[in-house]
Amino acid sequence: MILFLLINNLSAWAQTPQITDEQVEIHLIVTDKKSKPLQTTIRFIQQSPGKTVVAKTDVRGRAVFKLNTSSHYTVKIAESDDEYSYEIPEFAATPASLTMSFTIREPEN
Repeated sequence: MILFLLINNLSAWAQTPQITDEQVEIHLIVTDKKSKPLQTTIRFIQQSPGKTVVAKTDVRGRAVFKLNTSSHYTVKIAESDDEYSYEIPEFAATPASLTMSFTIREPEN
């Protein structure tokens, strides 16, 4: 019984990023413009000091990760020319749910 609880707690801990007072946990869903979930790598590029946070979405287009508060980000994926501007205030509620939809480029022939 103790082993099961320990394994269960370790599994839950591994799935949720540890956050500080200067961070917010993001629950992200990424889709295309037809609402189809995208399994992709998404980049949150912090405008100052220029750090990049990379998250990988699963087959349902979902990812959980952390970002700094009081920050402004440019958000991009490789499959699209779209980009988002996303700002997190100093006192952001955590977790924050976010859905982003991208226009996917047609494959070049």
